[in-house]
Amino acid sequence: MDSLSGPTRIVICRRLVNRWLELAIYFEISQAERAAFRQGEEPLCTLDWLEQHNKLNKSELQKAFEELDWKDLIVELDSPQSDSVDDFREFENQNRIADVVEDNPYLLGSSFAGREKELSDLTNWLTEGDCKYIDSRLLCICDLGGTGKSALVWHWFNDTDIKHLVAEQGYNSFWATFYAKNYDWIKFLLHLSQELNLRFVGHLDNLHSQRELQNAILECLQEQKWLIVLDGLEREMGAFANPENQLVDSEEQDQRNELGHIPDEEKYIRSPIFREFIRGLLSTQSKILITSRLVPQDLLQENDHPVDGVTVYPFEPLSYTDAIKIWDISSASSSSNLQRDFFELIGYHPQLIGIVSAAVSISGWIYFKEWFSQFPREDQSLCLDVSAPKTTLRHRWLDIATRDIISNRKKDWILLCRIVARPDATEIEALKTSTVCGASEQKRSTLFRADEQLIEALQYLERRRLLGADFSRGAVDVHPVVRGHITKYILKQVDLDPTEVDQDLLKLLEENEGTSGFLSKILTQSNIEETLQALDDKTIDDFRIQFGNKSALINILGKFFSREKNPTNPWLGSLPGLELRKEQALCLLTTGSALMSMGRWKESPILFRRAELAYRLCGDLTSVEKCQRYQTWQILYSGSLWQSEQNRLHLLEKSEEPWTSDVHWIALLLAIRQSPIAAKLLNQVKTETRWELQTVAEAWYYLEEYDKALKYAVRALQRKELESPDQRLWEWVTLGLASLRLNNLPVAANFLTRSIEQSTGRAYPIISMFARAGYIECLYKEATSLEYPSQQMAKLDAACEEYKRYSQADPNNTYQIPASEVHLAIAKTKLELGERDQAFEKAQQSLEIARGKNVPFCYVAGEKRAIDFLKFLDSNYLVPPHQSGIDEYAIREHENRVSKAIAVWEDDNEQ
Repeated sequence: MDSLSGPTRIVICRRLVNRWLELAIYFEISQAERAAFRQGEEPLCTLDWLEQHNKLNKSELQKAFEELDWKDLIVELDSPQSDSVDDFREFENQNRIADVVEDNPYLLGSSFAGREKELSDLTNWLTEGDCKYIDSRLLCICDLGGTGKSALVWHWFNDTDIKHLVAEQGYNSFWATFYAKNYDWIKFLLHLSQELNLRFVGHLDNLHSQRELQNAILECLQEQKWLIVLDGLEREMGAFANPENQLVDSEEQDQRNELGHIPDEEKYIRSPIFREFIRGLLSTQSKILITSRLVPQDLLQENDHPVDGVTVYPFEPLSYTDAIKIWDISSASSSSNLQRDFFELIGYHPQLIGIVSAAVSISGWIYFKEWFSQFPREDQSLCLDVSAPKTTLRHRWLDIATRDIISNRKKDWILLCRIVARPDATEIEALKTSTVCGASEQKRSTLFRADEQLIEALQYLERRRLLGADFSRGAVDVHPVVRGHITKYILKQVDLDPTEVDQDLLKLLEENEGTSGFLSKILTQSNIEETLQALDDKTIDDFRIQFGNKSALINILGKFFSREKNPTNPWLGSLPGLELRKEQALCLLTTGSALMSMGRWKESPILFRRAELAYRLCGDLTSVEKCQRYQTWQILYSGSLWQSEQNRLHLLEKSEEPWTSDVHWIALLLAIRQSPIAAKLLNQVKTETRWELQTVAEAWYYLEEYDKALKYAVRALQRKELESPDQRLWEWVTLGLASLRLNNLPVAANFLTRSIEQSTGRAYPIISMFARAGYIECLYKEATSLEYPSQQMAKLDAACEEYKRYSQADPNNTYQIPASEVHLAIAKTKLELGERDQAFEKAQQSLEIARGKNVPFCYVAGEKRAIDFLKFLDSNYLVPPHQSGIDEYAIREHENRVSKAIAVWEDDNEQ
């Protein structure tokens, strides 16, 4: 068998920093043997073990890497066995560069005008031509969204004279925008390192490698002069830290900012490594220009004054003269009192000025006043209401400025809705396959029959200032204020409470789930009369049973898709309205998640239910199940395990279909309260999807079978399909928590910190809650293993800081399981700090939260850990008796339902 050369072993060893545990589990290295590995040298110890057992050869490793789907390591085995480490580093560097995503340009700056003072100030800052900018290494331009920050810097940065000046000053230049799709701080560091001609060997999936690359870049910038622009840095802060979610309304975050409702916790850069990097730039020769909606808290002192070397630029609203210049780009000069009032009402918002100006011009009006007078008086009054917030007024003006598109260019409007609602719709290639008639996947037609029609529609929307497009790069972008308006428009299409128009159809769908498939088949057709004539006998019989007669169905559909222009034959001209149902459902689901994250537990179920109905109207039963899953999550993690089990049993008993994911849910719920049935179910259930693997891993964790939890979480992580952006984060948390229980602290810290960094600020925050609770205990355990008191105190202080952040994010202990864990973790920390009374108090709180109010439906593992610690504190501690709000008869009846449901599943499973 082929042995490995030294350089190959080095590269593989480095690549295993975060993956050695998966390889160890694959080769069945026992827990006892893994525990003997030297801390910090686990990858090397894993390879040593393989060598001792005659498994460190290409044949064995090839098979393992293929099973684990580690293509990068397969490439290493297939590459020439060179004795030169430099060859391998060069090979690594080329592979890394190939993965870098190019920064997107700023696509929304075509209507830039004015800002002469600001442009001059930027030049003076670069050259230090003004005394106030001497020693100002970093300039931060901060203001609300849409005020022209990015457009200003993009225009200045790309000006020919400025480019010459930058070269004369001896600077290289680098632009990075965090608004770009799938772009984050790690991509930024990789791209910047490429520009600096740095060679980096390894993967940036652990803190050590990230800090190594950061230090290498900072060291290089000590010697080289660079002008670095970081555009949209708020996307790396908690308040805006969900860049993949295209439905987040940044305007609403701006309104929170205006009212002072964004806490300091959300103003920090979420990654501690990137936080260090930004501060580290102040000690280099670089000039750094930042645009952001928030001043990063990391750049402020305790008194909120900037740290040395940082200037927060006093960015003022657009002047009246500059506002006129922007207006004149799209429309003829039309100075009037109404125009001045408009500017004042919207806060001299340059993007909106351009949109309204384009609407006036392209609609064929000469005078702004005449264009405005065409709208109903009620709308005019709303738009001129000086008492309304500026954010509200912007949406009102946008509404009237886009009505003609909805009426006269419906396909263009649907295209704009799609770009806003779907994360994959920012590339022109993806838009070419856009379809309508979205009730079913079986018969769809493209939104535009020819690519030329799509391009013409994008050019039209660009002239209307509603989007920016770079046809050479194949990219499109929509300004946040437009994105927020479109999102609100989509949500309006489905009211929160069922309307009379929808009531009949919704009732049919709720009473008979099979109806949705039948309706989907009908609603995808362009001519309903021909469709009904072509139905086979069985379908017609089903149709008569469900609807009575054809005219009854047409009457229902006519109400549901009613439009002013074509009320008698709605399916001929209004089928694209059904396509919007999917976008509506997605918005409802996203909004429900956001409300859930804010603790608004009464409102979020309404949105989840409406999203479920909207998806059902489209025949999208997969998304229906997703909505039901979100509802179960909310009930479960808010501490009502009893209600959660009741909910899943109700859905199961209602359904006539065989169990799908329900068995995994039931097993998870039973595992949390450590029911004996849970382990039996988990050993019988099939795990075919990534979500099922993760659910089973989590269930084994609650049963305190940590090796099994690791095994299934690793298998889930290896799967290629990605069900949601949160999927990998859940797997990281499970891996981190299981590793923590097995006292593998380096692996636990790695997975838990990554989960915290990438989940902070997301619409669904419970992931960061679990991760932070585990990380606090990890810090405590690390402290107890250290030799020097100063090192111990640093870890314990860090644990207390993390606890403060957890408490700020969840002051009311909304999420039962992580809340129980976090209070127990800080109790252990307090004991180590000598604060015994505080430790006892926190441990009692942990016990109360774990038990909840409905024993035996409680978090049993957390309860046991809290009791053990309380007895450790006081050997005479008397465990308080269980108290439950559920009577014994109800508990027996519930357990009978569970047993009956599992028996039905076992019968179906055997068949």
